[in-house]
Amino acid sequence: MIQVTKPSLPSLYRYMRELKPVWETKILTNNGQECRKLEEILRDILDNPHTVLVSSGHSALELALQAVKDEKECNKPGPIGAAQTKGKPAYSAIESFPVDAESKWEVITTPFTFISTTLAILRMGMRPIFCDIDPDTLTMDPDQMESKITPRTIAILPVHVYGNICKTGKIREIAEKYGLSVIYDAAHAFDERVQGTSIAGIGDYVCFSFHATKPFYTGEGGAVCCADQEKADRIRRLRNFGYDPADMGNGICGIGTNAKMSELHAALGICSLEHLEADRERRRRIWQTYNRRLKCTAGLTLPHIEKGVRSNYAYYPVLIDPQAFGTDRDRVQQVLAECRVETRRYFYPLTSELCGEPHIGLPNAFKASRQVLALPIYPSLPRKEAERICDILLSLYRVRRAA
Repeated sequence: MIQVTKPSLPSLYRYMRELKPVWETKILTNNGQECRKLEEILRDILDNPHTVLVSSGHSALELALQAVKDEKECNKPGPIGAAQTKGKPAYSAIESFPVDAESKWEVITTPFTFISTTLAILRMGMRPIFCDIDPDTLTMDPDQMESKITPRTIAILPVHVYGNICKTGKIREIAEKYGLSVIYDAAHAFDERVQGTSIAGIGDYVCFSFHATKPFYTGEGGAVCCADQEKADRIRRLRNFGYDPADMGNGICGIGTNAKMSELHAALGICSLEHLEADRERRRRIWQTYNRRLKCTAGLTLPHIEKGVRSNYAYYPVLIDPQAFGTDRDRVQQVLAECRVETRRYFYPLTSELCGEPHIGLPNAFKASRQVLALPIYPSLPRKEAERICDILLSLYRVRRAA
């Protein structure tokens, strides 16, 4: 079975060598030497000195949202017992997704994303306000963003979807005009740059995922890149139950959580960084194979990289127009599965639909969710298998067109 993605693991011997100091110190967590080492390396790679490791990309989002909330409500580490959001939750189409219609704070975000983005907002007691996407980049459309702002808006949470970089300049202008924080979900955009500038320095908080499916991974893990030292210090407190790092005995200065990265995960990340560039090149070659074979096929919209963007080639999503291609996305996925090729309807359904909200006002996002199919792409995928996947797609196109 060809998987949609697969990690490029280091040798077991290399990982064991990295773990040797951990066995000697017997420190498995609490910001041990492996975490400090990885954090330092990532600061250089991401060009951001205010980089903080956390336990997952999802926890990165939650911590950033809580930090923004604390900054807004008291502008200092919040004391235990902070005021809670009022109002009875109005349960949505899926009972486990409560949306508090009277939540004190709202966050403008995209519905075309992995559910983690929306869940982080909900879990922080905030209300997601969904904005439609640009049909070309599939990222949030800033031209439709301003109309979503209300007195309750606390932040804008755009997503660099598939590594397509948001229109950060326009988003920054709107945020500054209304005094809003910007939190980027950069789970898809590790080590990407625009005109040579790392995206890790654009925004108040930039959240990365180091999940096993990502180009750079720690197994489970993530990071928050912050705009300044004060914000980074706040994230450090929040990731460790609210403890002040300078006074671990008594220094509880807010309501935090346990979102620390372990030494075992950090060690795996250090090893995986050693083949990051080689893996990027292998992904690029698969990307080029798909582009070469599938270009000019009616009904297929292929991904493209914006000028000046250094991509990580992590995803290869195609949009399938059933009228022009001759068959719909779900049928294509079924045929590929029968040929032992795994794909993903990534993202379907919209997260707004999971919250029980209609897709009215979100035509571009709705259309993309019904047409998108992510094809396999990972460093060890043989080129002949990428060619075979193209053969299957083109055979479907030709058969239906001939009929």
